[in-house]
Amino acid sequence: MREGIGVIEPAHVSNIIQLDKLYNEHEAAQILMISLPLLRRARREGRIAYLKFSERRVAYRGRHIQDFLDASEVQCRGSKAKSGTSGSRSVKGDRRGTGRGTIQDLDRHDASRLALETFGKPSRS
Repeated sequence: MREGIGVIEPAHVSNIIQLDKLYNEHEAAQILMISLPLLRRARREGRIAYLKFSERRVAYRGRHIQDFLDASEVQCRGSKAKSGTSGSRSVKGDRRGTGRGTIQDLDRHDASRLALETFGKPSRS
């Protein structure tokens, strides 16, 4: 194993990866901290760029690895994305849901049709 290759934090990869250096499959998988089959699947699906020297020999540039990491990054949700109130009466401010009187009352025909759709025809006993 070469020096500098090992288990590393993804956030620090850009400090270690030499962007123009060529890495073989095993080195690339180790840098990405993924299995070799997962790396090959990502290559087949076109999620990571690579260099092809023959049918069985491929290599990855450092920038290919970095681009794959950047594309795989998921942003965390900020505090603004959190839900508001839970509907507790003690909480002041923003309330969720519909307000009182915003849902129209059904007339008897609509109510009967809705009951038939929901419960089916009444059975005669």
